[in-house]
Amino acid sequence: MKKILFVFIATLCCVGTSFAQKDISTYESVGNIVYAKGTFLIWEFYNLPKAGNITCKTAIIADALADKKIGAVQISYTNPNSGEKFMSYVHGNEIDNCIQSLIYIKDKLLPSRPTVRTEAEYTSKDSFRFGTIYSNNKWDTYVYVSEIEDDSYIRMNSTSIASLISTLQKGKTIIEEKTK
Repeated sequence: MKKILFVFIATLCCVGTSFAQKDISTYESVGNIVYAKGTFLIWEFYNLPKAGNITCKTAIIADALADKKIGAVQISYTNPNSGEKFMSYVHGNEIDNCIQSLIYIKDKLLPSRPTVRTEAEYTSKDSFRFGTIYSNNKWDTYVYVSEIEDDSYIRMNSTSIASLISTLQKGKTIIEEKTK
């Protein structure tokens, strides 16, 4: 009887811990937080300047019950031909790499003239990606707001890249202020 009671209590302990609330800062991507179970989330959105055809907002996501906050920059684009809207996020813990990659493209790659086809690309955890390809003696710089959707493709130039860098830096500042 003691053995059965021990097994029963051990099972309850295991089941109990499997229902424990997950810390929102441990989610791999902001998109997954939307599906978080057992959390009471409060989303605050702060408008950022547009970067060309890209609309950006800083999202501060708070788990009110656990008193935890994370931030991300929401990036959206509406395709003018189809009217379809695409959205992705750059998580607060990856925004520095995103900004540094854009700066590298703008300052190092675009002024260069490689002798071979050259490609460079960055992809966020939530499928925002951008890059540049050097082929036929010119650079083609692009953004995909949604990694898997061709209609989310936007061609960029150095001015729109600089605008996106500035917007992401402003988003980073808001994240730092609001998640202290």
